[in-house]
Amino acid sequence: MKNISVAALLLFLQIAVSSAFAQEWITVGDEEYNCELIRAIAESDLGAQPFVRRSGRSYTIVEWFDHCDTDKSDANRAPSDEVSFKVTVKSSVNLRDCAGTSCNRVGQATSGEILDVLDIDDDWYQVRTPNGTIAFIAGWLTTRLPDHVVETDKPYLLDNCIIVPDSSRSSDMDINIIIAGDRRSDVTVDLYAPTQASPLRVDRQLDKTFIDTGEPYIAQFYRWNQWFPSGLYTIEVLLDGVSHRLAWSVSERAQYNVFVSCD
Repeated sequence: MKNISVAALLLFLQIAVSSAFAQEWITVGDEEYNCELIRAIAESDLGAQPFVRRSGRSYTIVEWFDHCDTDKSDANRAPSDEVSFKVTVKSSVNLRDCAGTSCNRVGQATSGEILDVLDIDDDWYQVRTPNGTIAFIAGWLTTRLPDHVVETDKPYLLDNCIIVPDSSRSSDMDINIIIAGDRRSDVTVDLYAPTQASPLRVDRQLDKTFIDTGEPYIAQFYRWNQWFPSGLYTIEVLLDGVSHRLAWSVSERAQYNVFVSCD
């Protein structure tokens, strides 16, 4: 393949595609795109190379493919392979071919089974099972798993946020959330105790400033008598409608301040 020129490859693919598919052309401005040809090139090892059109602009196959892909309606698209997050099943539950209890049963997930969530339809998840089956499951019968497990006292970069679970030795066990950054008022941070499906109730939020820098932050506290057992704690960071979950292990009594800075 690497010894074949780009022109020869284009000609070969044009002939192969035209004989195998109905031609699919779309027009974007003064450019025309043959979508079947683009998909075929994208599957080759030259898919990332730039190609120049008559307008003089340099395009990559990825840009061409995006034009073809976004031109189609959502109703005609196949389910995305991208995993939004993972869930575990609380008990044996039916899998269905659409989002509803009246939909046909296509299988069953067992207690503790881990599923990839591909899409969300109200209270239902479109999931992929370990054997590759695509189906729907009632979201309330699952527990979301953390997207990442992080280490204490080490920063983790997540989109426009930096998260650091910081600990200091203490005879008392306590966890607080420190929300900073330009978008501190736009972000929501929930804390989940080990094995709990619902977040801990926030007792209060206070506007404060860091002593050393004078930068403002929001201090999020929980009830003074809140019990914090050892185990895997999870925080859910919600910003612009997108949520992520990070977990860290608490094995000893300490004072934990989870810093979340979003810009």
